Amino acid sequence: MILASTTPHVMRRPVDTTRPQRHVLGSALRRFGVVGLLVGIVCGVVATHFVEQVSTTSYTAQGSFIVPLRDRTLLDEEAALDPRAADAYQASGLASNYAPLLTQDQAVLAALTEPTGLDAMELARSIEAVALPSSGVVRVTFTADAEEPVTRYFETMNALFSGGSPTANIPAGTLQPLGAPAEVTRRAGLAPVAPLVGGLAGLVLGLAFAIVLERLLAQVRSAADVRALAPWPVLELRGRVSPERYETLVLRVLEGSARVRRVAVVTVAGMSAAAGAELAQQLRAAEERLRRSGRIEATREPISWDQLGRLLDDSTVERSVQDADAVVLGMRRKALLRPATGALQRLADLAVDNVLVVLGAPRGRSGDRTASRHGGDAGAGEAAAASPEDGASRGASVAAPVR
Repeated sequence: MILASTTPHVMRRPVDTTRPQRHVLGSALRRFGVVGLLVGIVCGVVATHFVEQVSTTSYTAQGSFIVPLRDRTLLDEEAALDPRAADAYQASGLASNYAPLLTQDQAVLAALTEPTGLDAMELARSIEAVALPSSGVVRVTFTADAEEPVTRYFETMNALFSGGSPTANIPAGTLQPLGAPAEVTRRAGLAPVAPLVGGLAGLVLGLAFAIVLERLLAQVRSAADVRALAPWPVLELRGRVSPERYETLVLRVLEGSARVRRVAVVTVAGMSAAAGAELAQQLRAAEERLRRSGRIEATREPISWDQLGRLLDDSTVERSVQDADAVVLGMRRKALLRPATGALQRLADLAVDNVLVVLGAPRGRSGDRTASRHGGDAGAGEAAAASPEDGASRGASVAAPVR
C-alpha cells in the first residue's frame, strides 16, 4: 500500500465561482426547452393581442381652404364693406386666425357633428388645421377610424364655406374651398405585423426564460465540473459501489497528511443527512477492513470519521471543520451549482488543506451489507470514475502499509 505523503494538499488558488464551461444556450434548450416553449407561446399570444389592441386602422384625407382677395376695381365705399382681404399680407394674417377656429369654434363643430357622426370633442381631436406661410391658405387634415366620416367631413366643409360660413368668427366669403380634397388614405398601423411581433416576442422571452432557469438551476453533473471550480481531488461514485472503492477513498484521505486522526465528513445542501451519515459509516467500515487486511498499520491511531451535516448550516460545523485534520465533502450528482460553489468557497475561506470531494455519495447502503454482498469480488457491479491522480494511487495500492 502507498505510504502516507508528508506534504499536504494545500489550497493555492481561490475557488472559481463562475459556472463550469458549457454551452449555456444548448444546455438551457435541453433542460428547459419545453418550459421555454410554453412560456414563449403564452407570451407570443399575449403580445399579438396587445399589438392588435393598441394598433388601430385609421383613414386620413387633406383639403385646402383659401382666404380670397377683394376685387381691386371696387370703389372705396364698396371696398370698405367687403370683408375679404385687401392684399396677400392681410390674407396670410386672416388664414393664421382662421386655422385654430376650424378646430375650436363651437358653431363650426356643431355643424359637422351630425354629418360625420362624431361629437364635438372627437371632431376637435380629429382635425388638424395649419396656415401655410405667406399664402393665405389653410391646410386641413382630418383623421378618423372609418372612411365615411372623413368623406362626409370634407363634403360638409366645402358646402359650409362655399359662399357662406357657419360662424360669425369667419365672415361669409372670407374662406373658400380650394379645389377638391385629396383621396382618403388608409393607414393600417402595426395590426398586419402583430403576429410577427408576437412571434418574435415569444421567441425572445421563451429563450430568455430558459436561460434564466439554466443559470439559476445549473447543476454539477460530473467530476470535471467540480475540478473546474476547485483544485482538490475529486472521486466520483457511480452505480453500486464496491468496498474497495471506499477503501480507495480512505487511502486518498491518508495521502493528504502524515497524521490524520480526525476527518470531518460534510455535505452540500441538497444531499440528505442520511446519505452523509451513510458515507461516514462506509468510510469507517473501509478503514476497519484496511486494518484487518494489514494495509493500514494496526498500531496507527484509529481515525474518527465525524459526520457534521451540511457545511453552511451553522458556525459550529465550520469550527469543527477547521479543527479536523482532513475534510471529505459529499456532493450528490446533479447538485445545484450555487450551493456546491458556496461549499467549496467556504472550505477555501476556512483555509482547509486536506480536502477530498466525493461526487455521488451512497444512498442508504451500510458498509457491512456492502462488504458481505460483494465478498472478495473486487470489481463486481462497480462503475466509478476518479480524478487522474486517483488512478495513480490505485495503481500503487500494493506497496506498503500506511503507518
